[in-house]
Amino acid sequence: MTEGASPIHVLLVEDEPADARLVMRELRLTGGDGYRIAHAPTLAAARVLVGDGADVVLLDLSLPDSFGLATLKEIQTLLPLHCPILILTGHDDHAVALAAVEAGAQDFLVKGKADGLQLSRAIQHAIRRKQLEERLRLSEERFKAIFTLARDPIIATDLEMNMVLFNQAAEAVFGWKATEIIGEPLDLLAPPRHRSDFRAEFARIMAGDGVQTQQGLGVSLMAMRRNGEEFPAEASVSMISAPGGVMLAAVVRDVSQQRAAQASLERQAAEMAALAKRLDAALAAAEQASRVKSDLLATMSPEIRT
Repeated sequence: MTEGASPIHVLLVEDEPADARLVMRELRLTGGDGYRIAHAPTLAAARVLVGDGADVVLLDLSLPDSFGLATLKEIQTLLPLHCPILILTGHDDHAVALAAVEAGAQDFLVKGKADGLQLSRAIQHAIRRKQLEERLRLSEERFKAIFTLARDPIIATDLEMNMVLFNQAAEAVFGWKATEIIGEPLDLLAPPRHRSDFRAEFARIMAGDGVQTQQGLGVSLMAMRRNGEEFPAEASVSMISAPGGVMLAAVVRDVSQQRAAQASLERQAAEMAALAKRLDAALAAAEQASRVKSDLLATMSPEIRT
């Protein structure tokens, strides 16, 4: 134990008095005042002691009032998410102990085989692992909250370009629910005739090629809504490290209105240019007519001109 550190609160849930005394003795011999141990011989007693707080739980799954994985599940409902559980198991119930680890316990220890040093090490490691798991969980929740609430459509894929995240804005633009499209290939969002180009474009980005912008690699492409409507889109694509691993993330914009506005401006500019050309021609014709008139008048006698 670290000198000056607060004692670790251990909740020992064990119905066999001899096993409970052995665990408490080993921890006190190894950790001294570094452990504060509360003993509950039954699940009912554990329910009461949980209210006093616990940093770690040492749990026997076979209790007078509960048995097997049901014991673990009940304890898990009583504890905060950050509190780790170590299973105390006999020689004949390893299979149950392993199932308990799969169900969320941090580890298991065989009764009578773990000395104080092993117990102390297992407790320390379980607490550290649980703290890391909790940080990862909170980081993942923050990431998902930012991702979900973003105003722009954001789509993320795994390295095989299968969609793993699809936020609410993407649902609104593409017409798909996230629950319907997660796991599907990204090119489902492209018109069929463009899908090979679509795959090639994103493969090029994953290979590190492309035009880099401040927001990522810029891509212009044709996209398709669920109802088959096609629309021009622009995407800023980046490779990101997220709690779930490395992903390809794309912030997508429907640029239909911008393209329509640009086309309208270009039409207006063309019309203005044509009008200016016609005006220039009319002015040139008027100037030519004026010159012809002047030349004609110059050849006429003064009596005729007047």
